[in-house]
Amino acid sequence: MRLDDLYPGWDGLDAGSAAVREILTTGRWRAWDWAPDRPGQWHELDLDRPVIVEGVGAISRASRPLADVALWVELDDETRKARALARDGDAYAPYWDRWAAQELQFIAREDPQALATVTIAPQAAVR
Repeated sequence: MRLDDLYPGWDGLDAGSAAVREILTTGRWRAWDWAPDRPGQWHELDLDRPVIVEGVGAISRASRPLADVALWVELDDETRKARALARDGDAYAPYWDRWAAQELQFIAREDPQALATVTIAPQAAVR
């Protein structure tokens, strides 16, 4: 599952991260409907099958004990921004700084890289 599907808006990184623990214990999560900026449909995961949670906030002190493996992908800010804007373009561009500030706060508070089982450091993007 992608946390992008459930962050509640552009200021929702912490709420999305907090939802991971509940998702991994109940299998239920509520999507965020980005266009009207409101909660969307409920979804259920089969917790008897492997679950992959992807996104900033997936690894926190609250959720880490529930995961068998936690991967941290380390990439420079310039490449991350280029990839995000290539993926989402004009929809994301006005919010980059706002979201990046939340990421910095989350990383400083939770230190997800230290909680990770493995750190992956891919080469800079080929443009």
